[in-house]
Amino acid sequence: MPYYSTYRKFGPAPPYVNDPQWYTLPGVTFGTLAVGGDSVAYAEFTLTDGQLGDGTGVDGLIVDPGGAALSEEMIPTLSEWGLMILMAILTGASLLVIQRRKLGDF
Repeated sequence: MPYYSTYRKFGPAPPYVNDPQWYTLPGVTFGTLAVGGDSVAYAEFTLTDGQLGDGTGVDGLIVDPGGAALSEEMIPTLSEWGLMILMAILTGASLLVIQRRKLGDF
């Protein structure tokens, strides 16, 4: 069973209340519970009508478009300049190997 560490929601989120988007709901706790001999994952949080997490305004209803998600992990990448420098280094190393092979030094 995957371990969920974030709860993602879709809807209005301050300061972009007129532009629905995906965001992480703060204050969510996760756990597991034994149900009928099986281990079931759950998410626990509190929503208030018209507040962060409710997909509608103050209308007596709480709409919850969202669900548990695996944690977001940052993937290290290079900037555009970093990639160009890496490409130059690899090109130089390749040319050096080709030159040595032609001279019989390899």
